[in-house]
Amino acid sequence: MDNWPLVVADYRREYHMDPRALACLSLQEFLWLLRGLSHRARFTRAYADAPKHLHDPADRAAVIAAARR
Repeated sequence: MDNWPLVVADYRREYHMDPRALACLSLQEFLWLLRGLSHRARFTRAYADAPKHLHDPADRAAVIAAARR
């Protein structure tokens, strides 16, 4: 969630989407576009450096809840 502002900024820059349009995407569309971000995307670089495992069930629940908003 710390990198969410980077996702919003990358979608705005690369896909010309405002946060409202981003919120209307289906999960499938969101993931397709996320995978399609260019090598210049700030989120892609930040994600590469971040830990990838959530071991605490509360952390997993928080991520899932945030994704559903």
